[in-house]
Amino acid sequence: MSARIFVLCLLSSVISTAASLNCQSCFACKEECKNENMKLVECGPDEKYCLSLSFRSSMTSAPLSFTYKSCATDKQCSKAYYGLTSVAGKFQQLRVECCETDGCNTAPLPIPRRELMKPNGFYCPGSYEQNGSSEQNGSVLCLGDEDQCFSAKFNTYALSAFRSTVTAQGCANKNTCTYPEGETELGHGLLRLNVERVECQNPKGLEGWNGFSRIFGRGWN
Repeated sequence: MSARIFVLCLLSSVISTAASLNCQSCFACKEECKNENMKLVECGPDEKYCLSLSFRSSMTSAPLSFTYKSCATDKQCSKAYYGLTSVAGKFQQLRVECCETDGCNTAPLPIPRRELMKPNGFYCPGSYEQNGSSEQNGSVLCLGDEDQCFSAKFNTYALSAFRSTVTAQGCANKNTCTYPEGETELGHGLLRLNVERVECQNPKGLEGWNGFSRIFGRGWN
């Protein structure tokens, strides 16, 4: 009897250890995933995390905004917000969060709305070229937590349809400056970023109203 109990306990321990993680799964364009659109799914044996991803960009071949939730492996996970602004209203924002308990990715994962981001007193030289054409130049007003001047070349491939190669300068937050070079795949291939080059340096200060008017030719809105 004692041997049988031991075997049952051992089997119970193995089953408990091997129990799969359950995560919310959802995809939504232009808005957050809503509760009625989310579905709790069982993760694969190598998927130890629940992922939430929010992406918004005017640097793709067409303006794009989407959110995505799913199971994820360690390689697909990070915990950071990346944001950059270039000339002519060009911007890109990405936020990724991962957690490790059942259904922990249920909550919304908002990213800063552009119309609510305030100037922070810095500016950077700006330039923008997409797919080898439409080059633009000028100074860029830094917003929110953008406290670095960036110079970068990167490829964005989103939703298997939106592709762009961008060479740009402007303002960025510190996380953007440390984004790994080479290709990264996020959201099971929904978003692929290939960073060929990214360099950053400290921005310049506006020196108040006079500095802003001198550089941008207008006062505060």
